[in-house]
Amino acid sequence: MDDARSTWRSLVLPLAGLLVLVLLAAGLPAGLGAPGASPALAGPDDDDADEDGKEGDDEPPPDLGEKDVPFIEKVNEAIEKGTNWLLARGKIFEIPGARDEAQGAHYGFIQSKTLYGGGTGPGYPHPAGPTALALYTLLKCDVEPSHGVIERGFTWLKVRHRITQEWDMQGEFDPFTWTHTEAGSSYEISAMILALTAKYDQKKHTGTSRKKLRIRDKDDQEWLVELVEGLVDRRGSPDKDSPPADRLGWRYNMPRIQLGGGGGGRGRSVAGKTRSVNVPPHANQDLSSTQLAALALYNAHRFGVDVDPQIWLDIAEFTLSHQEETGPDHERHDPGLARGGYAAPKDQARGFMYIKGSPDRSEGKATGSMTACGIANLLMCQEVLANHRKTKRTF
Repeated sequence: MDDARSTWRSLVLPLAGLLVLVLLAAGLPAGLGAPGASPALAGPDDDDADEDGKEGDDEPPPDLGEKDVPFIEKVNEAIEKGTNWLLARGKIFEIPGARDEAQGAHYGFIQSKTLYGGGTGPGYPHPAGPTALALYTLLKCDVEPSHGVIERGFTWLKVRHRITQEWDMQGEFDPFTWTHTEAGSSYEISAMILALTAKYDQKKHTGTSRKKLRIRDKDDQEWLVELVEGLVDRRGSPDKDSPPADRLGWRYNMPRIQLGGGGGGRGRSVAGKTRSVNVPPHANQDLSSTQLAALALYNAHRFGVDVDPQIWLDIAEFTLSHQEETGPDHERHDPGLARGGYAAPKDQARGFMYIKGSPDRSEGKATGSMTACGIANLLMCQEVLANHRKTKRTF
C-alpha cells in the first residue's frame, strides 16, 4: 500500500465509520423510511400515563433477567449512552471576533488510542466533519435544537467553516487564518448539510405523511444554499477539461491551501496564497462519497434547495456504472403483484463496488455496503427526477 493511499484512508475512513454509527444510532435521515427515533430520552409522561397523570401500571414489571430483556430496550439504552457521551465530549470555547463573543463547540479532538489502520499522528484533521456528524446524531436522537451543545456546534461551523466566494471554508472573522490543516472536503460539506436539515426536521416521515419542509431562519437558509453550491463544485475531477465521465460523482475532493503562492496545484492565488486540489489515489470519484453527497442533496431538495436535474441523472449514471456486469443466476424478487402474463425471467445477482477498475482489488469488488449505497442512490434519483417537470415523463 503506497503512502498516499495510507494517508487518505487514515483521514477519511474514521469519518466514514462515524457516519455508520450515526446511521445505526439515529436511523436514516428523514424521508428514507427508517423506523422512528429512539424514545430513550423522552420522559414517562405521555403514552404510559393515565388520566390522573399516574403510571399506567400499578407495579413495575418483573425483572426477567438480562437474556429476556427485549432487544429494542437494549438498543434504546445504547442510544442514550451514546447521546450522553456526545453531549459531554464537545469542546466548548469562546470564538474570538464572533458577534456577541459567541461560544462554539466542536468534536475535532475526539481520538482513539490508535489511528484507524495503525500508525501514529494527530488523527483526523478535519473537525467540521465529526462536529457535523455529532450534531446530526444528537438531533436524530431527539436532543432539542435549542440545547446549548447543539447551538454552540452550529455557531462554530457557521463562523469557522462558512463557505465564502474567495476561499472555501474560510472563517469570516479571521481572513486567511486556518485552524486546521486542510480545507473542507465533500465529506464535510455533506455532513454539514445533513446536520443543518436535521435541525429543522428531526422526525421521520413516511411517503404518505411527508410535508413541505421549511427553514425559517434566513441565515440558515442562505447557509444551506452555500453548502449545496460548495458540494456541487467539488464534483468529480478538479480538471475542468476532463471528460464528462470523470465529473459524474464525488470523491474526498479536498482543496489545499499553500502559503506563499508556491506552485504545483490546480487553483488560483489570492494575497500570496494558492488553493490547489489534493487528488486522491485511484480515482476522482467513488460510490461511497457519491452516496453521502446524494443523501445531502436529497435532504436539501426536501427543503426546496434544488440542483440541476442533470446532476441527478449523472449520479444515476455513475451509480449504475459501478454495478457488476454479470453475476450468479438468481430468481427475480416477486413483490406480490397480480399473477398472470409471462413468467418472470431469471435474474442475476449483481452487486455494486467502491471504485470500478481500481488497482486495489478490495475497492473494485462488490460488497454489501456498496450495494446498499448503490440502491439508495438510485431510489433517491428516481424520486427526485419523477417529480421534476423536465424529467417526470421519463421516470
